[in-house]
Amino acid sequence: MRTSGGYGVVRTTLAICLMAAAWVGGGSGTTWAAEEPELQENRFSLGVGFARVRFDTNFKFTDKDTGRDAFVDAEGTLGLPEKENIPVVFGRYRFSKKHALGFSAFRVRRESTLFADELNLGNFTITGEATLSDETSFYYLNYTYTFLQDERSRVFGSIGMYGLDLDYRLDLMGEILYKGVPLASDSYSRNASVFAPLPMVGLDAVFALTPRWSLATRITLVGGKYQDVSALVLDTAVRARYAFSKHIGLILGIKYFNADITIDKSDTKTEVSYGFDGIFIGVGMGF
Repeated sequence: MRTSGGYGVVRTTLAICLMAAAWVGGGSGTTWAAEEPELQENRFSLGVGFARVRFDTNFKFTDKDTGRDAFVDAEGTLGLPEKENIPVVFGRYRFSKKHALGFSAFRVRRESTLFADELNLGNFTITGEATLSDETSFYYLNYTYTFLQDERSRVFGSIGMYGLDLDYRLDLMGEILYKGVPLASDSYSRNASVFAPLPMVGLDAVFALTPRWSLATRITLVGGKYQDVSALVLDTAVRARYAFSKHIGLILGIKYFNADITIDKSDTKTEVSYGFDGIFIGVGMGF
């Protein structure tokens, strides 16, 4: 993942602003500063929002029969949008003091088409049209157990299933050369389309800074193999919540996601590196 540049400044600035706002919110000048900070939990919570993220993805297709391989830097070579808004939905149902179920889902939709006199994709050289599409979704369902808690904080672990719904498609049309030798066909298509439910473990911590502000961190690890798919995923987030009332709050945060996925079929092997990082804003409701 690329961590330098404008988005690194944005993430750092946002984190500082969130912490400063929470600290200022607890100052003596507010009407609720004298109240003892206490973490409020609803039995059922639901949130929606979007993340403004920067992608860093690439993949490699290898034909096992011919040995031909194509490497694609999705944003750099084929011009997939590097920055996008991703819709996010999440929720949690706490059916007892220590036990709860949670879920989250986000979805990516990107596509680009290039017309080039000479486009290099590893050993491939194309004069003509290249189209790349990315229609990918990630979601999880987990069980959480709170093993540390007091009036101001909660620490809980989670286990569950993480769904990787990956759909990458590359289409080339025109004069296509592999290591300088023209292919017999004027088209070349490869598709990495797969769904894999994989085990996940996570750790969350939430702390009430003031009666209205709370700060939370989360780290989720996903790893394993399902049929032809093996993957390792790191999903982390830091978020702050401002409670307008007992039932509605504003959520701001930063997010980092990175997945290394291998799809090993009988005729092809596809290696995908899928990552992004960015900022998040949403609204959470609790009942």
